Amino acid sequence: MDFNLSEESVELTAVASSGLPVSYTCSNENVATISGNVLTFVGVGQAIIMASQDGNENFYPAADVMRILTVAEASRADQAIEWNQDLDYNISEESVELTAVASSGLPVSYTCSDENVATVSGNVLTFVGVGQAIITASQEGNENFYPAADVMRILNVFNNVDVSDAEITNVSVYPNPTDGEIHIESQVIIESVSIYNVYGQLISSDAVNGSLYTVNISDKVDGVYVMRIMLRDGNTITQKVVKQQ
Repeated sequence: MDFNLSEESVELTAVASSGLPVSYTCSNENVATISGNVLTFVGVGQAIIMASQDGNENFYPAADVMRILTVAEASRADQAIEWNQDLDYNISEESVELTAVASSGLPVSYTCSDENVATVSGNVLTFVGVGQAIITASQEGNENFYPAADVMRILNVFNNVDVSDAEITNVSVYPNPTDGEIHIESQVIIESVSIYNVYGQLISSDAVNGSLYTVNISDKVDGVYVMRIMLRDGNTITQKVVKQQ
């Protein structure tokens, strides 16, 4: 008697030659329970299922018949979490919906490593303060799916600093991420370059007056910075830069 926990229950089918009803007992109710002739699986493991018939005025009791019941772990499929959401926000945005999806279709839950930066309720991330935190997406599985591997994203909450994409303009900023040097190329003369941390604090500012410029942030801690590039034509480009070793 080999079954899978996901099968939940089965009808027992012993028959007495007398035609009298057969009763059943289970030696381990942590594995299975019996109601009438229905065997319900409770957990994985083994137990002895005994079929009995006590006889009556016309028949002697039948010899008991024993079977070994083995209940195996439920057959489950693998699943994965897909989550490509960029988690760089201004604190003025207040909140955002998290968008991770499990391949199983089961709901994804989230946790935040620092509730001084953000809190999570369901799939809504609410910003509390500026800084960085780790947002973890999880799916614990069920009887049909194994737990998914957690997926983590770095949340950066800025202090009201607008972040745009310099690549859509005539300005190139590279490499990004960087371990130190950042090169800026522009088709318009660069007037100045300023760098801010996620708290909106100015950490460096340089006059440039040229179309090529290199800034070095190797002495800064790893993390996300905002580079503000002022151009001679009056435009200002604001670009997120990631520094990591």
